[in-house]
Amino acid sequence: MKHRKTLHIELIRARANSFLANSANDQTEQRTAYHNFAAGLLLDAGSYCGFRYLTKADVTPGQTFGIQHNTPPEHPTFHDETRTQLL
Repeated sequence: MKHRKTLHIELIRARANSFLANSANDQTEQRTAYHNFAAGLLLDAGSYCGFRYLTKADVTPGQTFGIQHNTPPEHPTFHDETRTQLL
């Protein structure tokens, strides 16, 4: 059986984003590593478009989330800066 030697960058982005949104609350170091590793691959591939912080609606119920938008909107509250999504 011939093994594939390439992997689509969108699959890497999707898997990293899934982990970033759904991992356990205590996995902050792992989320940082996933984010940095995937962002590096995206940069190398010319596909890095930045990131955003996840809101409560973006994560698994009961998990920490990245940002809460307040009023006025220029003063958001950051809860867990490792809850991100690669764009």
